[in-house]
Amino acid sequence: MATMKDVARRAGLSVSCVSKYLNRPDSVLPATKEKIDEAIADLDYKPSIIARSLRTKRSRIIVVIMESVINPFFATLFEAIRRDCEKNGYFVMLHTLSDRRYSRSDFAYADGIILCFPDDPSHVGNILEAAGDTPMVLIHGCPTDPHVPTVLVDIGKGSAEAASCLLKLGCRSFVSVGGDRESAMSRVKNEAIRQTLSGQNAVMQSLSVEQSHSGGIRAVELL
Repeated sequence: MATMKDVARRAGLSVSCVSKYLNRPDSVLPATKEKIDEAIADLDYKPSIIARSLRTKRSRIIVVIMESVINPFFATLFEAIRRDCEKNGYFVMLHTLSDRRYSRSDFAYADGIILCFPDDPSHVGNILEAAGDTPMVLIHGCPTDPHVPTVLVDIGKGSAEAASCLLKLGCRSFVSVGGDRESAMSRVKNEAIRQTLSGQNAVMQSLSVEQSHSGGIRAVELL
């Protein structure tokens, strides 16, 4: 079985250079990448993830947690995260949220956690506790726990701008289509739209459907 040293020897490069490429593929020059790829193909080299984890004490696995990949929004978000992580030499593992409580064993193998737009605020505290020392970043549309590093998407501003655009086009009867009306995200969006429509002689109703392709079809049927 070929080793990293064999790959380095065949490519005419140092072991550290090959290691650098395997950990971060975009960190080496294209010509160097080509030499290493050729050596790997010639030797049928397969790096041992387990051996590397034991040696470095790192798994290079990022756990991404989201509501569901049935929703095209989450599928697109996951693909963007996966591509960026793989460019930097990390593997991505997908978890979908459930009502069960998470424990330390759920994330013991992970180097990092990305939690995406949880509807239930209790999930944030539970996963943060289960994460222990594993770094976690939250992506959300409204502030949650001030102790959690968060990428905040201003969905209120986006919803208000969408409503303003439709008002300028002469629209006065609005329907806000979304998931559970009581979720934090839905409340933020609907409140921003209501405030924008206030005093504009406009009315709005909210329509709650399953957040999936079939849910979108159902929304169109209902409208």
